[in-house]
Amino acid sequence: VLAGYASACHSLNEKQRENAMLEQEKAQLQREMRQQLGTIQIERQCLQHTFEEERRAKETLEQEKAILQQQVECLRQSARQSNERQQELEERLDATTAATEELRH
Repeated sequence: VLAGYASACHSLNEKQRENAMLEQEKAQLQREMRQQLGTIQIERQCLQHTFEEERRAKETLEQEKAILQQQVECLRQSARQSNERQQELEERLDATTAATEELRH
């Protein structure tokens, strides 16, 4: 009977040691998972900040592009007006030159 009791105690002690080792391993894995989760969350936040910065930069570039397009259109319009004015002045100069030539003859 004592031998059976000793064997059962030994087996129980073995199971308790195995359970303790498994609990330690479980605790270690949980710590590693929490660390990994923390790292993933930090990486996610960094990516989110980077995405926001890139989105803002894109919006800024789009606004600058629109402003430049407006400036180009204004310059084109100004160039057309200048060309028209120059043509008017050349026509007036030609007319004045022709009138002056007639008066000389």
